[in-house]
Amino acid sequence: MTDLQTELQNSALAGLVDKERYISQDEYLPKLLFNTSEDHVKTHLDEELMTCQHFTFAVAFITEAVLTMLKPKLADLALKGVTGRILTSNYLSFNNPKVFKELLKIPNLEVRVLK
Repeated sequence: MTDLQTELQNSALAGLVDKERYISQDEYLPKLLFNTSEDHVKTHLDEELMTCQHFTFAVAFITEAVLTMLKPKLADLALKGVTGRILTSNYLSFNNPKVFKELLKIPNLEVRVLK
């Protein structure tokens, strides 16, 4: 296992199991993100996407509004050679098929839909 893999494993264990037992750098600790008047999930996503080499999103659903917000960022990432994956589902038929079709048009993105 590489040093980074060990650090990520320790961070997950520290953040989700026992912070006293596992030593981790703060930057790798898992965080619960939600929108407040002072902080927005989109801000964190933008920051992480600007520095990543690859990304994976595992989300229950993707709305047209979120896709509209993400498309320019994904286009910028494609120009930098950054690829990504989105894993989503058709649970309760919440996702609009139009969103799936639009996701498939993004060249640097692998899309998987669980049924």
